[in-house]
Amino acid sequence: MAGMTNMHRRTFMIAAAVGPLALAAAGRGSSQASPAPGSGDVPAAPPRPVLEVPVIGRAAWGALAARRGLRRHRPVRLTLHHSGVRLTEDASAPGMVRQHQRWHMLEKGHPDIDYHFLVDRRGNVYEGRDPSFRGDTQTDYDPTGHLLVCCEGDYEGSAGAPQRPTPVMLRAVAAVFAAASQRWDIDPATLGGHREYTSMTSCPGRSLQRLMRDGSVESQIERLVAQQDVHLMTLDGRAGRRTVRRIERS
Repeated sequence: MAGMTNMHRRTFMIAAAVGPLALAAAGRGSSQASPAPGSGDVPAAPPRPVLEVPVIGRAAWGALAARRGLRRHRPVRLTLHHSGVRLTEDASAPGMVRQHQRWHMLEKGHPDIDYHFLVDRRGNVYEGRDPSFRGDTQTDYDPTGHLLVCCEGDYEGSAGAPQRPTPVMLRAVAAVFAAASQRWDIDPATLGGHREYTSMTSCPGRSLQRLMRDGSVESQIERLVAQQDVHLMTLDGRAGRRTVRRIERS
């Protein structure tokens, strides 16, 4: 999507699909030598490490084209959702993302999938709606200005015990929010759950809300923002399709 190009570097992978998070240890920055002692020049800061986060592109997971009716906005806060649908087979995650989009568009009449990014229990990140456009909701809050990330699974326990978010899922969620924070200069302290903006839902569920309340998710975002440059790297073409096949066959 055209609106995503400023947020991340589009990379076409011809090697085997990378894992959910890939750390590029080589930093960026000036290659100039340090000034000689007494020269009066301030030494250049050492380059920051780069965290590259693979994002499965829309074409790779089988997205429908967005329809007319999208409304532009600028993200100013970070908001976490859950799908509310129990995910018991990790291999079914790409299919669940497709189902969400079809329900949002064909049943609810929304112009695209509601969320900007989705994360499965193995930490795979899926490209959703272009973040340049506001998301949508099934409740009564206005999502204008919210960067929406959805965790696949049921973390409230609407049909039994709530699922627990996996560590790799939480790391991926923090990385996506950190990339957004750096792009739009969003304070990690704006992080909130869907339920904080409406009384109509328990989303993102008590298991995730507990981690929001104790500050552990926010602290992960803050560490990434302070220590690394976080880039979202869209997997398109063969690389993206190969990644989806690997997930669905696992």
